Amino acid sequence: MKTLECIKGTLNKILLGISFLVMFGTVCLSQELTMYNLHSLSDRHLVNPALTPDCKFYFGFPGLSSINLGYENRGMKILEVLENTDHLEDVLSRNNSFGFDLRYSPISLGYGIGKGFITFDISNKTTTGISLPKDLLYFLWNGNKDHIGKMADFSGLKLQASNYFEYSFGYNYQLMDNLKVGAKLKFLRGMVNFDTQSWDMGIYTYEDTYIWDLHSNIRMNASIPLTAEFDDQDPEKLHDLTEQDLSASDFFFGNKNRGLGFDLGAVYNYNEKITLSASVIDLFSHIKWQSNVLNFSQDTVFTLEGVDLTPYIVPDGADDPDHLWERLIDTISDAFAIKSTQESYKTKIGPRFFLAGDYAVNTWLDAGLILNGKYYNDKLYMAYGISGNAQLSRFVSMSGTFTMFGSGSANLGLGFAFNLGPWQLHLITDNILGIKYDPKLNTLWPATSQNLDFRFGMAFLFGRTKAN
Repeated sequence: MKTLECIKGTLNKILLGISFLVMFGTVCLSQELTMYNLHSLSDRHLVNPALTPDCKFYFGFPGLSSINLGYENRGMKILEVLENTDHLEDVLSRNNSFGFDLRYSPISLGYGIGKGFITFDISNKTTTGISLPKDLLYFLWNGNKDHIGKMADFSGLKLQASNYFEYSFGYNYQLMDNLKVGAKLKFLRGMVNFDTQSWDMGIYTYEDTYIWDLHSNIRMNASIPLTAEFDDQDPEKLHDLTEQDLSASDFFFGNKNRGLGFDLGAVYNYNEKITLSASVIDLFSHIKWQSNVLNFSQDTVFTLEGVDLTPYIVPDGADDPDHLWERLIDTISDAFAIKSTQESYKTKIGPRFFLAGDYAVNTWLDAGLILNGKYYNDKLYMAYGISGNAQLSRFVSMSGTFTMFGSGSANLGLGFAFNLGPWQLHLITDNILGIKYDPKLNTLWPATSQNLDFRFGMAFLFGRTKAN
């Protein structure tokens, strides 16, 4: 069946593009609250460009400068779903979402000049967000048995995924004795993207006849390193996707997926005890996707009335069974035909902001309050933290953070920075209790945790000063 083979081939190519994205890493939703208050950390400028490392010069350890992995889910908890597969309606929310985030910085360096400090970083970022409506998950597991005479609504399904490089140039300056300001300019180069603009889909099953009414209205954009081939007779019908033979220079420097972004920050010393700070990260950040672009759209209503089984029952039936199924697949394929174009589009990178206040208890210990907000899918998500931060010695500093989220969940974070001569190692998590051992599954995994964030990195610091 050529039609079925064509559909499978196209799906395989799209899955190849998704696999290519996953190859770089696996959200956009990491909190970074514990990192914000770890005073001796060289990477603090990533969350506030006005925060200066406690040294004159630093550079990230080649290849291991900084690695940050984040995970978050909203709506359902994985463990509850696995333990209640017979009662999914009780553990699924109307909308269930997952987010994954990986930031890898192979190159990072900074240098102090007079009252200012310059930073430069190269990072690769992968962000993935998936929203799954309750009816879709329930339908896939249980079929339509509980949706007879009513709509199974799959609207709200969404995939937002990107992989891009970020080249950032930062500078902060001691504007006054008690005020330091900082800014960062980011040049972005997109590598892979999937962007769902709208997804309206559902299935209605009639009570008496069990006939299905299916409707689908979809708009989606993608930029993937595959060559698109279109039908000669229909310029909006995607015929095939083939792999591109790209050299490293072609892949990293040859595409036109470009964008800009900005970070702004300030640190204000109210007095010897109290320090206030604020920052906005990824302000106006966006990427315009122009290379290897595909736009998918579909708008259809289809009624599936059943299949004529006569060819299976009557020996000399009117049709051959293979032809029957091929025609059925062709009919469905034609009804749900996807139009494809190649027009450039733009995606935004959700901004984040931090507001913090620290109180110095003594020379080595301070306590703080921190507020973090981030925009994801045009929604604001808030987190509120209380921190204790200690410079235990010139060689060891630590920060502990208790965080409350707008969803009602809470995390305990812990971070360490070890300085052995010029070498610094940092280990940070915003949810130290997030990974648990499950004796039933005999493995470590997030279980009921809805937020995870891990950061690891190494750097060399020279000309260390008093910690900021």
